[in-house]
Amino acid sequence: MAARRIESGYFVAAFTISDGKVIEAAPIIKWMIGKDMNEIRRIAKNKGFDLQELNIEEEK
Repeated sequence: MAARRIESGYFVAAFTISDGKVIEAAPIIKWMIGKDMNEIRRIAKNKGFDLQELNIEEEK
């Protein structure tokens, strides 16, 4: 699993990816759940959103 951050002029939110698909997302971006990262990158580019990888360690 990996966490990502998406930022626009209106919001900053995070989502979680597993096997190349969004499995969890903040309420404002819940429409992303189930979409693959290629589609998310395309949408982000078209809308001018910034995507960043987050370095979050999982609890053991």
